[in-house]
Amino acid sequence: MSLLNQSKRVDVIEDISIINKLKGKVLSTGYSDKSGILFFENVPYDSYLIEVENNKNFLGCGALVQFQKIYDVKNITNKKYIAENGQYLLNKLIGLKRQIDAYVEVYLFSRGKKEDNNNNDFAGVNLISGARVILVKKFYDSGDIVSGNVDEFDVDENKNIKGRYEIITVPGEAELNVFKQGYENIYKQVKLRNGINKINIELIG
Repeated sequence: MSLLNQSKRVDVIEDISIINKLKGKVLSTGYSDKSGILFFENVPYDSYLIEVENNKNFLGCGALVQFQKIYDVKNITNKKYIAENGQYLLNKLIGLKRQIDAYVEVYLFSRGKKEDNNNNDFAGVNLISGARVILVKKFYDSGDIVSGNVDEFDVDENKNIKGRYEIITVPGEAELNVFKQGYENIYKQVKLRNGINKINIELIG
């Protein structure tokens, strides 16, 4: 059988599992290629659940399918014709929905001085650790900020990747404030969308 991921983004690779509906056993797990196509071979005909895992770009979903034995391919003489026309393949389109949340990744870097005890070089620049990053969410009414409707959230630094700060929030307009001793303060307007948002901010010492 083959699955065609209906996503229009060709750079997304989905984690897809096929589960026997009756026994609840994971039969196989695979990843679609960049064209969105995933093949499972030698699947016994039965009732199954095809499950796509939730990720930062798309919401998880599931689809019930019934595999039926259509042809005994060993007795088919023109296998190439049938394979090309999909007459013995089960083609299932999985329509994915975009993630509701905004996953924000902020990378702080400097082209200038090398920080003490910071050996994390990335693309010829130095990632800056130990900064305070604040996401300011503003709620608008007719173009003006509604009084009292401004929320501030601290953006946590990734424990394993120094210089990367992460937060999960709702999409929309916001402001990123960055404070790091020895560098100029940053106040950057951003527009967050559903899925992954990668924001690079250069700090000037």
